[in-house]
Amino acid sequence: MDYKIITAIMREDLTVEILDALADMGIITADRSKGRGTKKQNVNGEEMEVVTVLVTNDRADEVFNYIFETAHLNQPHNGMIYQQKVSKASDYKLT
Repeated sequence: MDYKIITAIMREDLTVEILDALADMGIITADRSKGRGTKKQNVNGEEMEVVTVLVTNDRADEVFNYIFETAHLNQPHNGMIYQQKVSKASDYKLT
């Protein structure tokens, strides 16, 4: 089975809602972490969260579009999103 990994950098107030919705969609291979960056408008840095989601190829566009729309990533300064092919992955379960 082929996989893609979706990485989104977004405002931290949206990540819990997005991860909960992904879980409702049956996607549990997601994680979030904090990051800080700077831009011309804010030299002190701004906290953002990085969300990574591993999905099968057949669900990649659906999940990508959901995150893109929900996090309003088409608006300036709300973050960015990208996806890439995963060369190797395996299913595993924590027991």
